[in-house]
Amino acid sequence: MTPDSAHRSAVSAGPERSTLTAKETAWLAYARDVLGDEQHRQRCAALGGSPPHPGVDDPDLRWPGYLGDAAASGPCLMAVGNVHRNFASGRITAGLRDQLLVATSGWSTGEIDDADYLAATRTVYRAGLAGWTVGKHIRFAVTAFGLGTESLVYLNAARCQYPEIPPKLARASSTKVALQRLCLARFPLSDLVTALQPQAVLFSSTTAFDLAVDVRGRIAGRPAVCFHQLNGTLLRPLMLGSDVVPVKVGRSIWAPALAAAGASGRRLTASSGSGSPAT
Repeated sequence: MTPDSAHRSAVSAGPERSTLTAKETAWLAYARDVLGDEQHRQRCAALGGSPPHPGVDDPDLRWPGYLGDAAASGPCLMAVGNVHRNFASGRITAGLRDQLLVATSGWSTGEIDDADYLAATRTVYRAGLAGWTVGKHIRFAVTAFGLGTESLVYLNAARCQYPEIPPKLARASSTKVALQRLCLARFPLSDLVTALQPQAVLFSSTTAFDLAVDVRGRIAGRPAVCFHQLNGTLLRPLMLGSDVVPVKVGRSIWAPALAAAGASGRRLTASSGSGSPAT
């Protein structure tokens, strides 16, 4: 892919920074691993990841995700989705999509520096999180913690793309699960959680939650929640110590309860399925 000069100018307009934080250094090491592992990319493609299709932006690229600028130096949350569709959706325009393509390709070949790559991904993902359906539930949870999307770490369980526009591909559901499993084995979420220390991890992927979260409802010692990406209700019980919020409970209960427990050590009362926070 040959970068368009206008897009390169847009990518290069990010803030200059002479040093990186420890979290940015860890995140960029992970991102280089995602983009540079050719053997993994070939295995992903063999399973059906990022196929040549109008709904895939670049079959040769992979997508590490987003590290918010505030997350790089302060408290943060992590959100884990399923797999990206085409980027020009929601509030991500074709121009923003192209900015991300240029930045990702250019950074992987050394043509774009770390600061400009981070600036470009932050611009595009903030727009996505403001418009994606799953983004409204993530924003609600982040707000419950007293944070904003600039304090978020976002990635998908599968770092490729899978088309959601015609022509429809056969065995889409099973393929997306297989792609997530492949990526989760190669890039364990627990490594990122350990490096970035989020206050909690928000899953909209049941595949990722079931593989990465322990029987106490934690990943690398951090509480984890799994919710439906369309309606925001719990898909797995939320466990906070000895107390449990049952499935199908909405975000208006589980998000502030998770935040309160994380901030002050308060627990929930596992009563007859109401999931109401204890006072």
